[in-house]
Amino acid sequence: MAGYAMAAMDEKGDVMLDRLHIEPQEFGRGLAVDLLHAVLAAHAGIPSIALEVIEGNDRAVAFYRKHGFEVVERRPAAHGVGGHASLIMRRLLPMA
Repeated sequence: MAGYAMAAMDEKGDVMLDRLHIEPQEFGRGLAVDLLHAVLAAHAGIPSIALEVIEGNDRAVAFYRKHGFEVVERRPAAHGVGGHASLIMRRLLPMA
């Protein structure tokens, strides 16, 4: 498997991109963009999509910024992923 993505909608209709993972040997082939676009297409018509990324994962933050996500919240280590501080990023989506 070269990569995968998972997203889920909660009871309020908010969508969270839970995972977008590409095996390192597959970097640079456009797979992450393809997976991100597939997630966005699967949730067409929603107002926005959010994700959580570990603070300091500069590669991931730059990727998401390039694709329209903005940091909307910083969570301290006590509440972050695996005990690390994290950033919540959100992208507004055009309404269909």
